[in-house]
Amino acid sequence: MENFKKNTKWHRVDKNIKKVWTISYILGYTIVLMFFCFLLILSNIYKWNSTINIINIIIIFIIIIFMIVEYIYIKIYKYNIYKFKITNSHVLIQKKGWFNFIEKTVPIEKIYYIDIYEGPILKRYNLCTLKFGTIAYTHEIEGININQVNSYKKQIYKDDMR
Repeated sequence: MENFKKNTKWHRVDKNIKKVWTISYILGYTIVLMFFCFLLILSNIYKWNSTINIINIIIIFIIIIFMIVEYIYIKIYKYNIYKFKITNSHVLIQKKGWFNFIEKTVPIEKIYYIDIYEGPILKRYNLCTLKFGTIAYTHEIEGININQVNSYKKQIYKDDMR
């Protein structure tokens, strides 16, 4: 079983995925931040209890800290831990971090479907997510260049001789 891990090279996701992750996280945090700022404004207009103001301010600062940490995490760390490999018999997805190590090995003959997902932010950077499902679980490889995804899809189907 170890031979299939050595025969082919590991692939990294496209570098533009960093921009996609950054935009997605900033949009998400901005929406949450706007909600708590709106609550802070309402509490000042309607003279709510000062404890609510303090809690809102603390939550806003925590959200800002999370935004900064998430931005640093994406720029330095997240891209470098993610890689994948498609062999004759398996698809391997590896996330190798400081605190955890996740390696998913999916036999090609167990893959029942393959979907290509392309959201608006991914589409802007010519990227997509390759989703493939087994009976028990759906796996995904995000940040694949749109020009390469069809070759990966054909490789999976060809290797399984469907």
